[in-house]
Amino acid sequence: MFNALSDKTNNDFNPIKTKTMCKFKSAIVLRNGDILHNDFADSHEDLIEIFGLVDNGKQNFVRIEYATNGKRLDKIENYQLKVDENSTPEWFEEIRGSITEQMKTIVSNMIISENVKIIIGRAVILTGNAIVNKIRHCIIHVMLDSSNVGVMLDSSNVGEMLDSSNVGVMRDSSKVGVMRDSSKVGVMRDSSKVGEMRDSSKVGVMRD
Repeated sequence: MFNALSDKTNNDFNPIKTKTMCKFKSAIVLRNGDILHNDFADSHEDLIEIFGLVDNGKQNFVRIEYATNGKRLDKIENYQLKVDENSTPEWFEEIRGSITEQMKTIVSNMIISENVKIIIGRAVILTGNAIVNKIRHCIIHVMLDSSNVGVMLDSSNVGEMLDSSNVGVMRDSSKVGVMRDSSKVGVMRDSSKVGEMRDSSKVGVMRD
């Protein structure tokens, strides 16, 4: 199983527009059972380019998604394996069960509900009472419940803030796509941005 960060990664992350992320989480399955995915890429075509695959029509790899059908991203029981192909080869059907379990593990490891001092260069989902003191170069797909981030730095990005989730300070080129419900950002500095604010969401102070 591979999880590679590539120079081809697109840092202009597209924020979440709805309650869940489209095509989350995408991966490529090889004939030998390896799963290819990337924390910063949810396009199958990007993954094919990152890993140098050639689609020669012989079905040596299969495009898959592990998705929730619009349900909460932090509940692993909501996920189902989907195949993004017109048909699947026999070799894939023989390992479908194993692939499902591996994708369950991959996504489960992205869901954080406990306290963490720092997260660097990862894609995660924050839920419950999770407190993360500092994030750098990260994607938080969604913040739920009363999850909290102390400081967002560098090109870190939150797709969507829901419920009573909170970010203390946004710095550098950090971004939040959509704020909903009673979510809050304490201080925005430098070139940090919030795309859209709804409901009773708040930003305390904007500077620089």
